[in-house]
This record gives sequence, structure tokens and C-alpha cells, in this order.
Amino acid sequence: RRKFILAVAGVILIPMAGRALAHPGSGIFVDAQGQVYFTDTGEGVWKIDAKGKLDRMPGSAWHFMAGDIDGRFANVPDAFGRWFERASPRGSVPAILLCSDFPCAVGKDGNLYFANTLPFFSDNPRPTFIVRCTPDGKQTMATDGIGIQTANHGNELSLGHVTGLAAGDDGSIYIMQSPPDSDDHGIFKLTVDGKLTEFAGRFLNREDGVALEPGVSKTYCRGLAVGSQGDVYVAVNGGRRVVKVTPQGIAANVLQAEKPWSPTGVALLNDEVYVLEYTDFPPGWNPEDRRGWIPRVRKVGRDGKVVTLATVARGQDE
Repeated sequence: RRKFILAVAGVILIPMAGRALAHPGSGIFVDAQGQVYFTDTGEGVWKIDAKGKLDRMPGSAWHFMAGDIDGRFANVPDAFGRWFERASPRGSVPAILLCSDFPCAVGKDGNLYFANTLPFFSDNPRPTFIVRCTPDGKQTMATDGIGIQTANHGNELSLGHVTGLAAGDDGSIYIMQSPPDSDDHGIFKLTVDGKLTEFAGRFLNREDGVALEPGVSKTYCRGLAVGSQGDVYVAVNGGRRVVKVTPQGIAANVLQAEKPWSPTGVALLNDEVYVLEYTDFPPGWNPEDRRGWIPRVRKVGRDGKVVTLATVARGQDE
């Protein structure tokens, strides 16, 4: 991918073009008909139709996915905005969008939001900015400036390692910050006026029944989704579980996976939870071959029953 410099709202953004991320994908989306779309960093994009049939779709084997339910991006080029692809057929709704390096989400305003790390900053962790991309390709800062004012603390906050974005019904964008090899996980909420507030900080370390997997000293969070009541669902990859966090900051387990499976992404439809999971990377497997991670999708029904919707069998499309 070509290197370039992009000026957005007076700030120079230098993207991480061409960087290969060594982790399984976290993109999953469910449309109003119950069809499930998910990313597979070993194969590409898959769709589970309403009858449970698993089919390959066009699209690169990228990490992140967003669903555009209104179809504002339905007629963009197959590749657009330098980091994005449209995996669904041109003109079809919903439009399924892929991103190579950055977590992304389509907001209630119909624009695409993504988290862009600026590598020329030397701070550790490097600050991340939330950028808004319109269907015509215009990109502007969604935050209200380099110094992000927090309503809670009245001081400046720089986002660090962002691993997930999700859109809320109130128009806010929810942000999962999960630094590697750290327990400082936090969920932030970016309001429509560009203010960043803390939704839940260190929610995995509170004495509320949410604990790490035995033998795991650090954990890692990836995809997230926002429910109609404002609850946030998080795929806790390092803990092999999905956690629900209420607006009051109370966390509870929703799903527990067993080895070798770990949740990486989560989506919601009608109070049911759809979870993208991957196997652990097999010992001795070529690290350059990302087909070593095998994905599946499970659903947690309103009654708490867990069913497997599909598991990708390598070579089934060949």
C-alpha cells in the first residue's frame, strides 16, 4: 500500500500503511434479517445467511468490519479512503465495509469513524484520534482537538491503544482502549459534540465477579457492541469471554469460551449476542500463514442458550 500524508483539520496524519497486524480479525456485523458477516484474517469475508448457510464474499482478509445499515456507502468504489474496502455488491444494503489497520464503525449519522494512531508522536502510548469519514471521502477529526477535554476530570487525555469502536443509538461512538500487556482497559464514549468521557475504566479488575482466566496475569480486549439500553458488550480475548458492562460500570460475564477458542468480536440483534471466536494459533504453524487461526460464530440467545452458527473449515471454498 502506498505511503502518503493526509492533512485533516489542520493536523498531519501519517497512517501505518502496509503494516501487517499479527492477530486474528474482530469484525462481525448482523443485519436486520439476522444474516451474519464476519472477517477471517486467513481467508477473507464470510456471510451466514438467514438459513445458516456459510458463503464466501469478496473482500480482503483484513481485521476490522463495519455495517452501513442505511447504505450511504453502498456506491463507493470497491477500495476507497486509502484504508477501506466495500465487501458487499455495489448498490446493496447494508453496505459491508472493511478496514485494514484501524477499528471502525458507522455512526448513527451515517458516517464512518475509525481510530487512527499518529506514529510521529513519541509519547508512549502514542495518542490515537477518532476520524470521521463521509461517503464522499472527506475526513475530519471527530474529537474536539488534540487536547481532548474529559467531562469527568477536566484535564487532557490522549487515547492510547484502541482495539474496538462501536456506535450507540444516541449518536455516540464507544471506544475500547486495551493496551497490550496491561490491565489498564477502559471504555470511552465520544459524544456528538466531540467530548470524550470515561464509560468504564479498569472494569475487569473490580470485585464484581469478572475475573481473568486462571493462569492469565494480563488480558486483552478487542471488539465491542452497544445495546439499546446503553450496555456495552466486550470481547475479552485474553480471558476467553464476553463481558457486559452497564452504564453504571457494573461488569458481568455473558459467555465463557473454552480452549482453544477465544472471542475477538461481538455484535447485537434483538437482545441476542453474536460472538466471533478464533482458535489459538497452533504450535509449529508458519507464523506468516494466518490460516492457522480458525474462526467460528456463536450466538447467545435471550434465554442464555449458546448455539454455534458456523465454523470455517479450511479448504471448504477451494
